[in-house]
Amino acid sequence: MSIPLADSTSNFLRAYLREVKTTHSEIGKRERFSSLLGTLFPNTREVGIYARGAETSLRIKTPDKDKRGRADTIYGSAVVEFEKNLNQTLSEAER
Repeated sequence: MSIPLADSTSNFLRAYLREVKTTHSEIGKRERFSSLLGTLFPNTREVGIYARGAETSLRIKTPDKDKRGRADTIYGSAVVEFEKNLNQTLSEAER
């Protein structure tokens, strides 16, 4: 069963989707998403927890070798990556 969103929330999410489509940098998309979280979940600790995961170093074991890098954000066990153009990086992201 789904719960309908308030009109103000629906309007805000639509505006977010329009804006993020025209944002042409990973940093801009990440900042816009952080703003979205702050609006949807005001006065919660979760927004701060999300922000503390920014640019986290990580190591990923693959059958071939260990890879090191930085995640745009880690929240709990979720790795969040923002891409400038997902059409160009989708296959790498899926791997």
